[in-house]
Amino acid sequence: MELVSYKTVVATVDPEGWVHLNGLYSMTTIKHIGWFARLIGTDYHTLKGLLMDHKDMNLNTGEVVDWE
Repeated sequence: MELVSYKTVVATVDPEGWVHLNGLYSMTTIKHIGWFARLIGTDYHTLKGLLMDHKDMNLNTGEVVDWE
């Protein structure tokens, strides 16, 4: 699953449940990230925190890892 905003892939969730946020971009994209976060069962602040800490999270297990 991907969140695309203004033709840019902003966030992805792979088949194993790993979510990765690429950036925050514009105010409108931040709103899109909030909607996407709720859709996948989390919230904007969690995704933003992962981005700031250069981490990814597994939605199925809750595991958090550094970006590879």
